[in-house]
Amino acid sequence: MTGYEATGLARRTPGLDAQDHGAGIDMVRLRAHRYARVQAELKARDIPACVLMNPINIRYATGSRNMQLWSLHTPARYAFIPAEGKAILFDFSGCEFMSAHIELLAEIRPARSWVYFSAGDRLEARAQLWADEIADLLRVHAGSDLRLAVDRLDILGARALERHGITLLQGQESLEHA
Repeated sequence: MTGYEATGLARRTPGLDAQDHGAGIDMVRLRAHRYARVQAELKARDIPACVLMNPINIRYATGSRNMQLWSLHTPARYAFIPAEGKAILFDFSGCEFMSAHIELLAEIRPARSWVYFSAGDRLEARAQLWADEIADLLRVHAGSDLRLAVDRLDILGARALERHGITLLQGQESLEHA
């Protein structure tokens, strides 16, 4: 007889299959709650939109998860989150089906990557194409308010957005508070 059996603790300990909610996690409700918290933080800080490149933040805000470990190393998927309205996810080409079921996404577009591995000597041109698309989205969602929070961005992406007159803001704080 072990120490736990002698004290009776073994019989009172819930089994591995014990659940506190028989139906499991309501993922739609969870995603809506998290997304609302992100948007509430943007509104509280008077930020019209953010771009998330950190895969942990993308998953928290949208529920989308694809190649998270690779994305920690290579910023090749990202999400545009407006303070009002649905998100736009940019994912690896051909992977749209992995997040197509997520109800808070307005659309899924192919991601543009400007990492050296795939862009080579076209780094700046590829970063500019990425920034062009983000700037267009910001204008659609924020009009003339060209302020954009980012959680993680390299110098080429930052410079490309700034060429559009966009003022970059720290976005990680908003996500941490959400």
